[in-house]
Amino acid sequence: MRKASPSTDPFGFFHPAGFIVLGCVGAYWNSLGGPFIWGDQASIIDNQAIRHVWPALNLFSAPNTAVAGHPLVNLSFALNYAMGGVEVAGYHIVNIIIHLCSALVLFGIVRRTLRSEKVSGVLFPGPGLEKDSRPLFGRLFSTDLLALGATLLWAVHPLQSEAVDYVSGRAELLMGLCFFLTIYCAADARGSLHPTHQILWETASVIFCALGMASSELMLAAPVVVLVYDRVFEFESFAEAVRTRRTLYTALAATWLILAWFLWSAGRSPVGLRSVAGLWNGLLNQVEMVAQYLRLAVWPDPLVLDYGPPRALSLAQMWPSAVLCVALAAAAVVAFRRWPATGFLGVAFFLTLAPGALFGQAFAEVGSEPRMYVALAPLSVLAVAGAGCLTGWLAAHFPRRSRFIAGTAIDLVFAVLLVCAVRTVYRNEQYGDPVALWSSSVAERPHGRSRYELGTSLIAAGSEDEGIEQLRRAAPDVPAAKYSLGNELYAVGKMDEAARVLQELLRHRAAGTDPLATRLLLARTLMAQGKLEESSTEFETILRTAPSNGAAREGLTELGTAQRIVAADLLRRQRLEEAVAHAREAVRLLPADAEAHATLGSALAAHGKPDEAIVQFREALRIDPGQQEAQSGLVGALGQLRSGRK
Repeated sequence: MRKASPSTDPFGFFHPAGFIVLGCVGAYWNSLGGPFIWGDQASIIDNQAIRHVWPALNLFSAPNTAVAGHPLVNLSFALNYAMGGVEVAGYHIVNIIIHLCSALVLFGIVRRTLRSEKVSGVLFPGPGLEKDSRPLFGRLFSTDLLALGATLLWAVHPLQSEAVDYVSGRAELLMGLCFFLTIYCAADARGSLHPTHQILWETASVIFCALGMASSELMLAAPVVVLVYDRVFEFESFAEAVRTRRTLYTALAATWLILAWFLWSAGRSPVGLRSVAGLWNGLLNQVEMVAQYLRLAVWPDPLVLDYGPPRALSLAQMWPSAVLCVALAAAAVVAFRRWPATGFLGVAFFLTLAPGALFGQAFAEVGSEPRMYVALAPLSVLAVAGAGCLTGWLAAHFPRRSRFIAGTAIDLVFAVLLVCAVRTVYRNEQYGDPVALWSSSVAERPHGRSRYELGTSLIAAGSEDEGIEQLRRAAPDVPAAKYSLGNELYAVGKMDEAARVLQELLRHRAAGTDPLATRLLLARTLMAQGKLEESSTEFETILRTAPSNGAAREGLTELGTAQRIVAADLLRRQRLEEAVAHAREAVRLLPADAEAHATLGSALAAHGKPDEAIVQFREALRIDPGQQEAQSGLVGALGQLRSGRK
């Protein structure tokens, strides 16, 4: 291990930490009131696995949601639930704390790296500049100052807002914290002189790597990044690194087995059988997303919560993004060979993005801004270090203007940080208003899922007509939208369209929908339309499938009541055959209902069947001796029967 170069620090460790705390709190103070959104319903509110912290095995049985295969995330939600139930502010506070801890660890990594001999010789002035400008450079190129600038840029950047504001984004937050701790502990092990301390630091690195694998599949790149980091900042070659730290690298790579087991147990896999065309289209989509991530890193607007499934793209459409990605990848490789410290940042960026591209294809999610949670760190360091080098070069070549140049550089960095923080605060406000959040997503990336979420948010906000329209547009792509559309149409009285949508949903038997709930809603819709026989068929189909379904039994009771009311109305209008048919159905559905038997008796008596009417009247009186219609009807039917015999 080479000794770190001395540097002049204008403040100690705690001052930068204080700035980082202020930056994170200042950027996210207004996120505490944001409601649960999107996948939070399944991951938290409906997730029975987080209701108890113990037994711990329950944490591995999370539903197939954002926390499936991520037991550490499930554990964190369980602890949140134990402390405050489903009070959303507590979940936001924990997210902010995790983000803050990640920023502090990142600061430690960057500061330590900048102090290494391989980097300090590049950033600090040479002997020829020391005489006149060393005091200025000492302030400007302080390792703490550069590390603080890079960390704050990473921490307050709006691109991080989804990971912090979206509660289920905690998977990426925990992964990021474990990712940084893995690198930090592995690097500090090299700086420890005592062998026992080295073993402890390396053990901690492996433990944090395993915890990261239990948080998110994006942790896949961590063992490789540790190896590349060691090659650049600790060793002269990969062979030397592997020879010296073979045990550490083997242990880190073994955590991939943990990730594989978690994914397998959750029924998730990064690979699948796909056609060559499908793989090619997936690659084009990922190229588009990498270009999008880079653009958002420079200009973080507009931000999108859900980029949706991959789109059909061609190389003719994507060639500018493809050229950009290939050029940057080539530049990273060249820089890694000629200027390893700079090249490491580019290589680390692509390595940390790779798992998101791999798993994103498998899970039909083309892009996600939290995939940049770790990948933004090397870009932030590159931006701040590059700005520092440029400022130093200008100050060295224009010594009379050096103070002005340095002051201007600091003002510009502060302005960039302030703009990023303000944009993040504004984004937090959008997360507090689901309609605004999903409206912005639909405006930039319209697809079925985002329209479905916008539709449900509009309906919850009282804008039923607009919400129904969004659900109509989402229904062809999202089966769940069809059920929500049918439910809302039923609620506003548009029964014909509701029945049509629900029948189509049942015909297609789309995955991810509940056929019993759909059939139950259809049965009620048919009942509201007056199609009582069809409604009865649906209710009885439900009971054949699920005999204990209370909602279906309740529906049949309502249906029996409806049949009795219809029968009574038909009887008043002297449509006797129809009245008898409906009354018989009412009795079939409500065999213990005195009114149903009395109505059937009245219909039979009016239809000239007094003997059958007497049977129904007597049954009604057996059930309820005070039933007046049955009492008077029985007397009339008996008189009718005697008259007929005479």
